[in-house]
Amino acid sequence: MSNISRQIFDGAKYTLSFSMVQYILFIFTQVVLARLISPEIFGEFAIISIYVMFFFTLSNFQSDKYIITKEDISNGKFNTILKFDLVISAVNYLFFFLIVYNQLLPNIDYQYKNQILLFGLIVFYHPFSRKKALLEKELNFFNARYPATIATILSSIISVILAFNGYTILALILWKLLQYFFEVIILSYLKTVKGASDNWHHIKKLIRYSTPLLLSNIIIYFYWNIDYLIVEKLLGKEQLGYYWLAFQLGLFILRIKDAIINVVLPVYSDVKYRNSIKDNFNEVSSIIFKTFAYIFLFFLFFGETVFISVFGEKWLPAYHPFLITILLSMLRSFTSFFEPILLIHNKTKYKLFLAIINAILVPVFVYYLVIELGINGAPLGVLISNIISSLILIILTRDLVKINFKEIIRSIIILIIVSSTFYLFELNWLIKIFILLSLLSIEILNVKFKKK
Repeated sequence: MSNISRQIFDGAKYTLSFSMVQYILFIFTQVVLARLISPEIFGEFAIISIYVMFFFTLSNFQSDKYIITKEDISNGKFNTILKFDLVISAVNYLFFFLIVYNQLLPNIDYQYKNQILLFGLIVFYHPFSRKKALLEKELNFFNARYPATIATILSSIISVILAFNGYTILALILWKLLQYFFEVIILSYLKTVKGASDNWHHIKKLIRYSTPLLLSNIIIYFYWNIDYLIVEKLLGKEQLGYYWLAFQLGLFILRIKDAIINVVLPVYSDVKYRNSIKDNFNEVSSIIFKTFAYIFLFFLFFGETVFISVFGEKWLPAYHPFLITILLSMLRSFTSFFEPILLIHNKTKYKLFLAIINAILVPVFVYYLVIELGINGAPLGVLISNIISSLILIILTRDLVKINFKEIIRSIIILIIVSSTFYLFELNWLIKIFILLSLLSIEILNVKFKKK
């Protein structure tokens, strides 16, 4: 393994460990809340979240990426960026407050108006969490990541207590909101940044750097959430509740990828590693892609039994959308490694272009496939759209990184063969375990052979 890979995985051991703890807590809390709260209430929360998290996205000026990738960030510049972010968040919350107070959002039950306004305070997470970017820039991944884990523990405890006492929507809202709130509180004690704000002229550089990222994230938010609105429109809030749970579970598995990506950007931004990036890209992305492939096979073989045992039979309609979402997460785990490449080469406009492509494709595919296939059509439409945009991404970045397609294609072929075997033949649990162990053994032997 190369030096740059060792640096990435050395940092990732903290981020991945904390992500796994958070994932276990997420599953536990989700199970408890799913047994206490109906799919209809989950559907109501999903609609509320779409609106709130839109303003959350709108308030994120991507200053953290600017801080990490730029070398000359003094304390004064950092404090100026923080104040700029704070102004952006305050303006967005003012608009959000006026819209909700005057009941201008469609499909919302306004008996929860006060809870929704409380949820909207999540927009202030961005300015107050920028110290995390400084810790990551310093490659101090332990201090950058453990606050989120502590915050997840506290928010989970509070939300479960509220749900047990019948505060259903409030439990779901605080489960989300308090994760960000407690993380900010802990970060404020971990990192102190002293110094007066510099002249605001360098904010122009931030705006030039971040505007394409902000616009692309707004578009990305649109196509990552339009499927919820289509499902609710065509199938109702109960089916939306099933789909929301499936998609959230599938995307939360992406925390594995995020644990690596959060380390990759600071490491790739370090000048001494620039010449090693192309080789490392293939090495690390291949490992993550294969990891997701094994996760998919596990849930393909045993997922239905796990779903019934954990969530109860009432949530079984979410199982197949969940499986498709894992495939989507596997694809995203690979394409996400292109983002650090784009950022360090200042190719942020590529991300904007791809976001526009997906914004066109996702609604079309999802709407058609939901009509034809029901709830399973929604994640399938998102998956097909992302496959097309991923191919375009590979073409756009062919001069920036050379991809080792051999490893990726081999993994895809194995997935197709094993999945076809599963659906064509009746496999007992011993054969399923044998297949998984055989594939893992072959992979381990392959790694050892490469080392030699």
